[in-house]
Amino acid sequence: MERASVIGNLLQQAVSQLTQPQRQLTLKENQVVLGHVLKLFPDQKALIQVGHSKLVAHLDTPIHALEKYWFTVKGSDQLGIKLKIVKQVEGDKNSQLAPVKDLLSLFQQQHTKNNLLLANELIRLNIPITKQQLITANEIIKNTPKAEIPETINTIVSALKKYYPLSEVVVRSIIESQRSEPLAQQIDKLLQTLQQENVQTKPIKLLTELIQGLMQVSNGNIDNDFQLVSKDIVLNILLATEKNLGLMDETKLWHQLNSDREKMNETLSFKNMLISASKEVAIPGLKEQIDQLIHRLNGQSLLYQDNGPTQQIMTQIPLFMHNQQTDLTIQWNGKKQADGTIDPAFCRIIFYLQLPRLNETMIDVQIQNRVMNIIIRNNSKALGKLVTLYSNELKEHLSNMDYHVTSVKVKPFEKKAEFQGNSIKQVNIQTPLSSYTGVDIKI
Repeated sequence: MERASVIGNLLQQAVSQLTQPQRQLTLKENQVVLGHVLKLFPDQKALIQVGHSKLVAHLDTPIHALEKYWFTVKGSDQLGIKLKIVKQVEGDKNSQLAPVKDLLSLFQQQHTKNNLLLANELIRLNIPITKQQLITANEIIKNTPKAEIPETINTIVSALKKYYPLSEVVVRSIIESQRSEPLAQQIDKLLQTLQQENVQTKPIKLLTELIQGLMQVSNGNIDNDFQLVSKDIVLNILLATEKNLGLMDETKLWHQLNSDREKMNETLSFKNMLISASKEVAIPGLKEQIDQLIHRLNGQSLLYQDNGPTQQIMTQIPLFMHNQQTDLTIQWNGKKQADGTIDPAFCRIIFYLQLPRLNETMIDVQIQNRVMNIIIRNNSKALGKLVTLYSNELKEHLSNMDYHVTSVKVKPFEKKAEFQGNSIKQVNIQTPLSSYTGVDIKI
């Protein structure tokens, strides 16, 4: 399987989850929404449908039932949600294009093809928006190459749904986070360019030295015990194969990751060093490479998914070997604790990496009440017997960390199509919905 068949799907799925229609409508003050008036009540109240949600709102002026209006959110009080009527939807009420054109006209935006595409997505996915956000979004699209416009529109919608401050930097960061090229290769290419250009400014020299240091010892931003537990799972599985397959490169990676915790902080300073270097560089090609890396590192944090009591985190750690650069990609899905971290007793962790001898490897770890099931996806025929042979050692090691392993299975990769859609599911954890207070209004 090609690298993009799995890791590309993981990254694309993380972004696509941002653009799914919202199950729970969240309204913020000054946003504009399209509402269908279903029923009128006394005291200027009405039952209004916004997307798939229904709400009872207090209105500032009388309206007509069974009509569609554009409303501005004015907040809430003891009477409920307060909406201000902006205008009634004009044109053919059954036409899907009528509200799309209306939204653009409402904010004095031109009815260009790309503006219509964006407005249609906002209405289709029920994304509330402010005037400034729509203006900014249209400006971003206007400055985007034609071939990249569809992806840019999807990314803008993703950013709006997550309530990120809308800017070209945020949009580009989300796009860069989906690059199929390994992060390690991207860093290696940057080092080659730095050495070729031989720029002598202090920030560039420091950046070059830092990258060389990262390549000597592969590093990751691993700063809590839960992430170390996750790494130990993979370490033991790879150690089980070392004695019989001679996978020195693979196991050496993990010894390197364990060898010096202080050097892990180098990754934290890497982005700051890139930002400093970008300000000093006048060479267009080199500056573009640096900026791409900055956006990609920013994008990793933007793909964080917080769904009330649960959350999803995806991290890519560059790994450098003698003749290959690859990434360790880790996706956490789990129950959120009071301090905001993922509960290590109830979660799912998916590791993906491309190794020199084992090739494509995916490790799916599911944990329920500290009971662990592990599935290793790899097409090596010898791996199954070897993992079985050393599974007791793995179970004993994890038992010392208060984890009970019920099964460790090795399976070949399935067809590419089977990794689409719901193959990577969030672990099902029964928790009560969290309460919500403040200016925002959830329906």
